[in-house]
Amino acid sequence: MIESTTQMNIDSAYKTVDIIKDKSDFVYVHGYPSKTEARITIPGNIERIDMSGNIIRMRLSIASHFGESYTDIYGVTRGNLTSNLHAICNPDCRPGDYILVIEHIKNNRIRISVK
Repeated sequence: MIESTTQMNIDSAYKTVDIIKDKSDFVYVHGYPSKTEARITIPGNIERIDMSGNIIRMRLSIASHFGESYTDIYGVTRGNLTSNLHAICNPDCRPGDYILVIEHIKNNRIRISVK
């Protein structure tokens, strides 16, 4: 049962990273001042979310026979990212459904924030 839950959380994190990556690339290609929203799900075992440079990374804790361990799910975007995700992780991450605002801002950067 634990392995099944872990796999579902990993799958959810992959889907979330892909959604953010695809929406960020869409906004990047369309240029300033394009903007869109993304509905995402943060699974229960997320330890940290980082979005900077052109990397989106989610760190998940996973149960193993050797105790607590981690895996990282990441995506690479076309544009450089800045993010404000304090509504999700401050300092601990809270699982749930969120809406992100993804917008192309000046200096050819992509800003990601929680709506």
